[in-house]
Amino acid sequence: MSVNGMNLIAATDAQTVSVNRLLGAAAMIGAPMLLLETILRMVNVLPQNTDNFWIGFVELFYIGGWIALAVGMRRLRVTGDNLGSRIVFALQMLGLILALLFTVQVMCGAGYDKPPVSLVFKICDAGFPFSHLFMLVVGVFVWRAGVWRGWLRVAPFLVGIVLLLFMAGLGALVELPQGALVFAATAAIGLFSLALAVYKSGARNS
Repeated sequence: MSVNGMNLIAATDAQTVSVNRLLGAAAMIGAPMLLLETILRMVNVLPQNTDNFWIGFVELFYIGGWIALAVGMRRLRVTGDNLGSRIVFALQMLGLILALLFTVQVMCGAGYDKPPVSLVFKICDAGFPFSHLFMLVVGVFVWRAGVWRGWLRVAPFLVGIVLLLFMAGLGALVELPQGALVFAATAAIGLFSLALAVYKSGARNS
């Protein structure tokens, strides 16, 4: 291999690491934002299904960071590199984009407390719980691919299982603010762990 070829490979590897670090850093910033949103709701005593500009603004960072995480995980092929993993990534991005559009609408003044509520708003709202629950599917693919080991094979499940448990009735066992804090904190731990792994990685580019 020529010197120029080796230099080109080294430059490509360096760019890959740089992009992965950028995606990981964005995801680490976004990971705790749902917890911050929960605290803001408690401080402002916002009723259920009530949002304001700042709630949407914080959610924008949360979903934006999550999108960066999904892209970083795809670049690292941690869910595999077959047709199934590509379909999983496409569905994950669809849910996250819907959630992102929901936050933009909230920032623009839309909300369930401000009728009439459009069908588009309701559809986009579904992107948030879908994205959390779909992390269970992502977790299965991460586990099967075996690219990440140890705790990282469990972290995706943490993001989805907590919402599944609350939907199954666990949330009724505690007061809403405490339950929301548990949910947000658990999701933050799972997402931050994955984001940190993306940040530290130097795997190949897509």
